[in-house]
Amino acid sequence: MATLQQREDALASAADALQDRNSEIARLNAEQAATSSDLAATREELEARLAALLAAQAELQQNAGRITDLEAETAASRAEVVQMANAMTALRQRLESLQALLANKEAQAARDKIAIASLGKSLNNALANRVQELQRFRSEFFGRLSEVLEGREDVQIVGDRFVFQSEVLFAQGQAAIGPEGQTQLAELAVVLNQIAADIPADIDWVLQVEGHTDDIPVRAGRFTDNWDLSTERALSVVRFLAERGLDANRLAAAGYGEFQPLDPSGNETARRRNRRIEIKLTQRISGSE
Repeated sequence: MATLQQREDALASAADALQDRNSEIARLNAEQAATSSDLAATREELEARLAALLAAQAELQQNAGRITDLEAETAASRAEVVQMANAMTALRQRLESLQALLANKEAQAARDKIAIASLGKSLNNALANRVQELQRFRSEFFGRLSEVLEGREDVQIVGDRFVFQSEVLFAQGQAAIGPEGQTQLAELAVVLNQIAADIPADIDWVLQVEGHTDDIPVRAGRFTDNWDLSTERALSVVRFLAERGLDANRLAAAGYGEFQPLDPSGNETARRRNRRIEIKLTQRISGSE
């Protein structure tokens, strides 16, 4: 009996031990489950922190690259600023040089302006004196020729010139001076030589001889038209005066044909007036030599 009781006690003790073990296992399982849950949460947290760290690292690397780029840009900008500063310095120096040169030029221009004004005044005075002298000799020219030609109906004074009717000097349609014309021009040449001898050499005068015709076309012959005829007649007078001693450099000839009539009426009286040789003492036109 004791043995059975012992077995029952042992069995009861074993049952209690098993129950305790099962309770411990259940507790451990519960702890393990809690620990697993904590580990999962911790892992998720660590993974999130790792992801955040990796993102921060990537951002740092990106920022580092940007910093490198900015440093390079800053260095380039600094070099450009230095270059621009040097260029500005050079430009400022060039500007100062140009301003100094401009000031010198303006001062020289002011001096030149004063000198030119003074020279212009002197030239104007000299020119006025020459004009007055030429006017005086022109008056003498008119006065003395008027005395020589006084009373001749075929010679007139028109404005500032003496007008010879072509019939006195030339035959109809001809440019050769006739005997009567040579006589008149010879007398004229004597007076002109006397007047020319009195005119100072620095007065640039010229005796202008101009030929004019009427409006009747020339007949077939050596002359192409009235222009040609009037020019040849003026040249004949110039050559005659040169042969009588007048300086050829002081003689000029021009022909105007029928284009500058004294009387445009178109009748015979008007045509006779328009057929003429005009002689005047004038100043040489610049560039005519």
